[in-house]
Amino acid sequence: MRRPILFTALAAMVLTSVWAKKADDPVMMTVNGKDVKLSEFQYLYNKNNDQQSQQQPLDEYVDMFVNYKLKVADAEAARIDTTEAFIKELNSYRRQLSAPYLYDSVVFNNLLQEAYARMGYDIDVMHLMLPRGHNHEETKVMHHKLDSLRTLLVNGADWAEIAMANSVDPGVKHNKGHMGWMTANQYPYAFEVAAYNTPVGEVSQIIDTEFGHHIVKVIDRRPSRGEVSVQHILKLFPRGNNVDNSPEQKVAIDSIYNLLLNGADFDELAKAESEDPGSARNGGRLPSFGAGRMVPEFEEVSFALADGEMSKPFATSYGWHIVKRLEGKGIASLDDCKADLTRAINGDERGAMPVKSCLERLKKQYKSSVNKKGIDKVMSMVAANGGQLDSTLVDRLRTDNTVVFSVNKRNHTIAECIDLVKVTVPVKTESAHMYIVDAVNRTMDEATLMRSARISHLNILNMASSSTSIATVCSFLR
Repeated sequence: MRRPILFTALAAMVLTSVWAKKADDPVMMTVNGKDVKLSEFQYLYNKNNDQQSQQQPLDEYVDMFVNYKLKVADAEAARIDTTEAFIKELNSYRRQLSAPYLYDSVVFNNLLQEAYARMGYDIDVMHLMLPRGHNHEETKVMHHKLDSLRTLLVNGADWAEIAMANSVDPGVKHNKGHMGWMTANQYPYAFEVAAYNTPVGEVSQIIDTEFGHHIVKVIDRRPSRGEVSVQHILKLFPRGNNVDNSPEQKVAIDSIYNLLLNGADFDELAKAESEDPGSARNGGRLPSFGAGRMVPEFEEVSFALADGEMSKPFATSYGWHIVKRLEGKGIASLDDCKADLTRAINGDERGAMPVKSCLERLKKQYKSSVNKKGIDKVMSMVAANGGQLDSTLVDRLRTDNTVVFSVNKRNHTIAECIDLVKVTVPVKTESAHMYIVDAVNRTMDEATLMRSARISHLNILNMASSSTSIATVCSFLR
């Protein structure tokens, strides 16, 4: 093709026309035997220049566009677009582009409102925890034991006695199962939900977290007292000692208290005398705290003081303290809390909920469904393998064509899912079923998202699917 004549024609078409209507979309060039319509060229030319600090000359853009189309033709001829590496790169690009459209803002706002509402109340709880099961069978055993203990407690058994004998909560030695007052956004979300939703006087159902299996009993509920900032001076009990066998610490704290009463500077005495290394260098100042973040005695004294008031010496399980309250403040506004609450929500299982909500809608839209007969067939292979799933069977399933789910009427096989099943040692039937179903569901979710990305308004992906690399396409579009 003759470049000067081509450029003149392009300039006339691109610079003087508006977006071509579908009924009037002329072919403006042919590259390697394929027609390029005006609408495609205009869209990409405008998109490219919108993202540049200086507009790119049309003749330079034509050269880049033709070279790009020739690279696409070379890639198609070499079948590069069918390689595993390319397909993975393309899928990654699709996920990045579709992510902003796969987020349910209504669900997120509900979580934000829920988190803020819980900040308005503190709850006083008893707690019992058993260790986390390492597999499905161990989890069942722990649940059975905890359910039996719950029945005893509901029927009036002494919580402290049961907790001391069974709970693996490290604090049980000191609190005998009484956690005390807790406030929102301190504990795992599942734990918080159960604690805040359990009525006063009742025992929760079993709660599973990454730390273990729990039950709680709600003793009381009160409006939140907000947060308080204090500075303190601490004289530690010697290891293994307590208030009854540490007279030297009592003499020392009383001496410091008398100096303070006679006008000594709290900051200076804290730096010189406090045995809390974390706060002493800052004049005894601690970060602001609310309910449940300090031992109960320390918390109660701190909140009972007026701003600027100093306590008398008092003991906790750590030693003797003197506290000076600096400032108390109520619950901040939602606007002031929003950034912290957003970080908290995105940092635990709530962060996935807006995406899951959108995903559930997409699964209904594209009729994504698990094929139970296919799962049963896979489980029959587990049964025939001595009732266990092991690495040998996993290898066999990598080439198995049993259909286990479908998306938009397209069937998908166990071979597409099995790489998500990680078994280092053989697992029994129940655990095997859990692993298989989890892998199938995760793969079905991914396939649904990819289907959504393919047919969404992100049509530029169709162009990307035939390029030599996604990076080249991204560079071209920028």
